[in-house]
Amino acid sequence: MNKKEIKARIGELLSSGTPKAEIFAQLSGQGIKDRLLAIYIACYPDSALFDRHRGKVKLLVAIMLAKAVIVFLQTYYILGEEFGPNAELPFVAFLIASIELLFARGFYTKRVGAYDVYVLLSILSMRRLLVDFSLVGIIIKIGIITYVIYVRWKILPKAPFLAIPRKVKGQYVFVD
Repeated sequence: MNKKEIKARIGELLSSGTPKAEIFAQLSGQGIKDRLLAIYIACYPDSALFDRHRGKVKLLVAIMLAKAVIVFLQTYYILGEEFGPNAELPFVAFLIASIELLFARGFYTKRVGAYDVYVLLSILSMRRLLVDFSLVGIIIKIGIITYVIYVRWKILPKAPFLAIPRKVKGQYVFVD
């Protein structure tokens, strides 16, 4: 089986109520490594939880879209001051702002990696705010990070952080 088939099969088995440990036992040795299979099983989004918290995800996507607009305008302004009028300026500003758009897409399509990477990159970028001591920026950044973590826990409560599956005595452990 290839990755797409295994992901589809995981979705079928989870929707039918099969425990994750049993799914792992069934699909182990079917063409992908056990570690990758464990990651797929642990990070498979629950559609019922996603539907229940759809409003929170939409708010998060709206925040990311607003951030993309702000980043675009800010980048355009900063680069415009530094380099003067330039035909490539809007394109560069769009490329930088597209990072926020990619996060918005990842949040909406239930990608656990988007949540984890966003939190990780946001925490790493806090240093710049601390150096400038922008209190409003720090409060906003901490608020957004907290909300992203909150939404992640609501729609993907059992997915491990950074998709690292837990192993106990050489066996992968799943929480159903």
